[in-house]
Formats: sequence, C-alpha cells, structure tokens
Amino acid sequence: MGTDKASNARDIGPMTVAVAEELNALLGRRKVSAARLSREAGIPRTTLHKTLNALRAIDVDDVLKICNHLGEDTADLIGRAEDLVMIQRMRDVDANVGGTNENPESRKQSDFGLVSHPFTEETGELMDE
Repeated sequence: MGTDKASNARDIGPMTVAVAEELNALLGRRKVSAARLSREAGIPRTTLHKTLNALRAIDVDDVLKICNHLGEDTADLIGRAEDLVMIQRMRDVDANVGGTNENPESRKQSDFGLVSHPFTEETGELMDE
C-alpha cells in the first residue's frame, strides 16, 4: 500500500484523508475555528492542525473528543468518511478502465475534490473567497 508516512510513523490512507475532510466540514457547519476547538477540547494546536490537514494518522480518541465537543455522532462522521472513500474508489475504477495505472492509495486530501472549511484559525470568522 503506497502511502505517506505520518509523523507518528503510521500510514496515512484514504480513510484518514476522508475523516480529516469530514472534521473540517463539521467545524465549518458549527462555525468553530480550529484554534477555539483546540482550546475548548484540550487538543494541542499542532496535533489538531496535523489531524485536520491529514498530515498524521488520526487518533480515534481525538476524533471522539472533537465529535463529543461539537455534538456530533462519531459513527455518523465515520460513516460519511467511508462514503467519501467508496465514491473515490468507484471513480478510480472508472478511471482505470480507461487504462491508467494510478495507485488510488496515494491520494491526498485535495484529490477528493473537497475543501477545508472557510474559517480563519485565529478568529473563527469567515474568510473572503
């Protein structure tokens, strides 16, 4: 399985990327900045930054803390992330039918066609797009 290595030496796979994307979307829906979440949930800013940007393998305890703090059902969030992975895998199958040999496990967050929430980390205000 070709993947990036996280700073904690575990592989970063498509599920990590999808969970990070869902966490970003959740922050956007709740209008909570990463800085505020870090303070209120007791997750170090650097850890949260790496989690939200899929730069490290995601710690289940951190996901539980975030979901509990934001009033989100953890199973629902994980289910949405699984859906994203399945959709991407179907796209990869369709693309491979055309003759490409891309390794779908080497995907980055941007390959899911999704974006991070549009709030600034410092203030929690909407950024101009």
